[in-house]
Amino acid sequence: MIDIIAFLNKRVASSTVSYRENIAVMCEYIHIVCVEDGELIEGIIREGFDFKILGCLVDGVEWMHACLFFADDLLQVKSNEKKVFYILLLSHVIKKYPTMK
Repeated sequence: MIDIIAFLNKRVASSTVSYRENIAVMCEYIHIVCVEDGELIEGIIREGFDFKILGCLVDGVEWMHACLFFADDLLQVKSNEKKVFYILLLSHVIKKYPTMK
């Protein structure tokens, strides 16, 4: 997270950017980091994040489709709160990346 903040601070300091552009930069950064370390996306997903940004992250971070590979594991958690989060996440991912029937 510190790396993301540092990256954004450099970007914001060099130019005036809108909120939407900041989100795009964060998503791009997360995608790049996840490409470099494939296990990172699973850690981010298992950690969870604010429901409000699910759609934004799924739209902006291409690697979010990777959660389909471990969807069965995600839905086996005991916590109902986590289960709801994972179901919402998977619904966003499946909507963006429809799977074959």
